[in-house]
Amino acid sequence: MLIINDIHIGVNRSGGTTVQSQVELQDAILQQLEVCIEEESHHVVVNGDLFDSFSVDLRHVISTYDILSDWVNEHKSRLTLIAGNHDWSPKDGRVSSFHLLGFMLTKGNIRGHVEMLDYRSGFYRICDGVYCIPHMPNQNMFDDMILEAVKSSHDGQYLLLHCNYRNNFTANSDHSLNLSENQVDQLMEAGWTLIIGHEHKGYTLRGGRVIVVGNQFPTSISDCIDDTEKCMLNLIS
Repeated sequence: MLIINDIHIGVNRSGGTTVQSQVELQDAILQQLEVCIEEESHHVVVNGDLFDSFSVDLRHVISTYDILSDWVNEHKSRLTLIAGNHDWSPKDGRVSSFHLLGFMLTKGNIRGHVEMLDYRSGFYRICDGVYCIPHMPNQNMFDDMILEAVKSSHDGQYLLLHCNYRNNFTANSDHSLNLSENQVDQLMEAGWTLIIGHEHKGYTLRGGRVIVVGNQFPTSISDCIDDTEKCMLNLIS
């Protein structure tokens, strides 16, 4: 299982850019996504923020569809898309680019190979040993799902999350959810190893049982500062 996150397709950086450099960055992200998944033949999981915003240009949605559907068609393998905080907003009643892509991918001849998970999925079993909690509409709902994971009688080893880890600045922010130290204590006591998307700089704590993957390639200048290594996570559960 290949786990990637924070691809931010359709990113629109304005500082120090030109129209041409913006387009080149957007195209480079799509090309790097294609490279990221081309060697994986079993299962690709996008752990949040496939897109940079709730609504991106349709050309990015179509290009993403082409890349992901081609991969599924070639390998006849499984694709799991988990909503992140940039993919969806409870304050916008329109159809997000993430949900439009999910609709497109779950129709036709590949529909049995693709699943799109959002807040309605809740605490969700992806496969043997691997569960996830997509981005929730608010911190209280996220906390409830964490508690469900703590109390669950599960076969799980790994829990995928898309949130900040012990960031007090976002503790009361519904857009960017926060996982507290106390919640990590409870989850680890329940037997989970945590795999976290959302933060762009990767690191590992708690003896390897808290893995913040970081994003796979830079989408801004800040992604390059003090972060010379970009990694994916190949999980064998």
